[in-house]
Amino acid sequence: MLEKEIERTEKELSTIAHKTPGEPGGWTSNHPRFNVDGPLDLESETDEVEIYINNLPIEQRLETRLANLRKSLERLKQGTYGICTQCNKKINVRRLEILPETDVCSGCHTK
Repeated sequence: MLEKEIERTEKELSTIAHKTPGEPGGWTSNHPRFNVDGPLDLESETDEVEIYINNLPIEQRLETRLANLRKSLERLKQGTYGICTQCNKKINVRRLEILPETDVCSGCHTK
């Protein structure tokens, strides 16, 4: 399930960013593309900048989720996946199904 979520998150992230060469796990936003050789199209270029600005927080959220999913996969390999990192109690299975990257139980999350 974790590997499938990692794949799905990477696919979603790749629609607004691209992997950063030489930086494992790093992503770079797809920057606006301006037509420097042709006539100025202020409306089109404004739209490009607006899309870029709107995508930045989405990219950050997806990168954070991806990093947390990878940490969860490591915890799974170490045998600690599903154990709350705060209180060491088991995390409810339903919570893990909804948020497979979580490392805290709902009780500790609420605190």
